[in-house]
Amino acid sequence: MALGEVAPTHRGRTFRCRVDMGGSGSSLARPSEAVWVVEMDGESHAPFDASPDDTRASLMRRVVAWFERVYPS
Repeated sequence: MALGEVAPTHRGRTFRCRVDMGGSGSSLARPSEAVWVVEMDGESHAPFDASPDDTRASLMRRVVAWFERVYPS
């Protein structure tokens, strides 16, 4: 996974995004699945799969779309 960890900002909120490769008891992912874990306001969310093709821009679009759907303005 090329991106590692990123921290985009939207509507005054910063989202700490990291890839969870799975494999541990505390993991949010199933053992063979990589997911983006989004930390916001002290809570972790894993709303979408990670891809080797993800870019900062594509991740930001996905995070903003998820945020707007879950927390409409």
